[in-house]
Parts: sequence; structure tokens; C-alpha cells
Amino acid sequence: MNIRISFADQFGHAHYLLESDSARLQGSRTTFGAALQIHTLTPAQPTKDVPLLFFGSLAWAGESHGLPIPPQAIGGGDSALLLPITDAQIAAVENARKAGAPTFSLRLRVIAQNEQGEVRQYGGLGGGDAYPYTVPVEVWHNALDACGFGRIRIVELPPPPEPSAGDWKRAGDLLVRAAVELRAGNYGASTTSSRTALQHLVATMETRLGIEQKGTFSDRVNALAKRLGDLHQKNGLDPYNVHAELVKAVFGFQSGPAHQGPDLAGREDAEFALSLTTALYVYAVRRPLPSPIIKTED
Repeated sequence: MNIRISFADQFGHAHYLLESDSARLQGSRTTFGAALQIHTLTPAQPTKDVPLLFFGSLAWAGESHGLPIPPQAIGGGDSALLLPITDAQIAAVENARKAGAPTFSLRLRVIAQNEQGEVRQYGGLGGGDAYPYTVPVEVWHNALDACGFGRIRIVELPPPPEPSAGDWKRAGDLLVRAAVELRAGNYGASTTSSRTALQHLVATMETRLGIEQKGTFSDRVNALAKRLGDLHQKNGLDPYNVHAELVKAVFGFQSGPAHQGPDLAGREDAEFALSLTTALYVYAVRRPLPSPIIKTED
């Protein structure tokens, strides 16, 4: 999405113009951290003002405060403004973004010198300087990868196969929470969220297979795994056995922190729990079980 930014004075007279294409957003990472590169293009100008420094912010759509764009000069033609961003800040954007294209508000100011040699600031008057800045999903993913964030991002959660606000939605929300807790260093809380997400996933499978919820969660997992195993065709390319083995494996791995205290969970435990539960969620969404399958007595 291409936008044209007009830097005007208090009388509304444009003194400088700048264009930016959000589809050309890029990322980079150095020894000192990650940065987003906001594309800029210098078109023909309405005045002879000479730009000295640009600065501003990139905020989540509808919010007034965001990530600061530090003062910096840019070259003519195609160039870029650098916006430093931390992994925690990327995680906050990811939590707000869910699975859609991120939409920001871009605010820019310019300090320029006019023909009389006077230094003036243009833009940012009256609060009407926020430009919608929507980044295509694939561009955003590429930028995150270049920022180094892709190495700790699990997967993009697909929408659930059922348009309900029940267990599917709660499972997805809990996986998002688990990822946020993991990046914040709260490994016990992350593992707990993954475990609770698994409980909601088990409930969705029980519903799909017409299984009555009885006994402890351990009893329910074993009953579900047995039913899935019975439905699996030997050497068949069906989801039943995969679901059965994953449910049992994830449940067994997560039982320790659940019963002995979340403080036992370290980073590797939280990462493994989140990865396994996310893999189960994604596969269950993309390869849903037929519904309903009611077991009949012989």
C-alpha cells in the first residue's frame, strides 16, 4: 500500500512530500538488535525546503502511542527510515495481530531548512497526521525473519474448522498466550497455558467423536487415544493414529509441571510443550476428524 505524506506548516501549506510503500517494508538485525526498514521515496517537491531530519512513530492502528522512529536523515530517491524494535515489542504486535495483516498508524515529522536559512519543523499539527500503514502478511513474515524473530516464532495458527466460540477459540487463544509468556521468560505460565490448550483440544475431539466426558483428564485422554487408535486403518494415511499418539505424548510431557508445580518448567520445557501443542492444533484444524462418529455396540 503506497501512501503520500505531506509535511505542512500551521497554515496547511505543504513544504515537503514523502512517499512510502508498506509492501516494501524490510527487516534487519545487527549485533545491537533488530530494526524495521520503512521504505521511503522522494517525489517532486512543492518548495525548495531542504530536509535535515525525519522522526516520528509507528503505532498499532487506533492507538496514539507506538514505537519511536529516531531522528535520522534519508537520501533522495528510494531510501528507508530505520525503526529499532525488540523481540518483546514484536511479540506484542504478534499478540495484537492474531493471524491477519498488521495495520499500523505511521506518523512522521521533518525538520527542514527553508530558502531563508531558517530551520522549521513541519507536520504533526492538529492530530491529523496519522497515515494508515497496512503490511501484507507475507511481507511482515519476511521482515520478522530478517529481524531474527522467525527463529522463535512457532507457526501461524490457522482459523478453526468450526465457527464456534467454544473450545477451538479458547485453545487458540491459550496458545497465543503461551507464546507471549514464553517470550517474556515466564516458562511455568507458558507451560500451563499449553496444558490448558490441550484440554480444550481434547474436548473438541471428544465432541467430534461423540465421546462422553467421564473421569479424570487422564482417563479422558486414554479413552480418546483408544478410540482414535481403533479408527486408524493399518498403514492408512488418516489423522486418527497421529492424533492418538500426539495427545498421549503431549499429555504425558505436560503432567509434571501441572501436578508438581509450574516452577519446574524451564525454557526448553515451555518451548517443547508449546511446539507439540501447536503442532497438534494445526494438524487437527487442517485434517479435522469426521463428525459425528458414534461408536456402536456389537
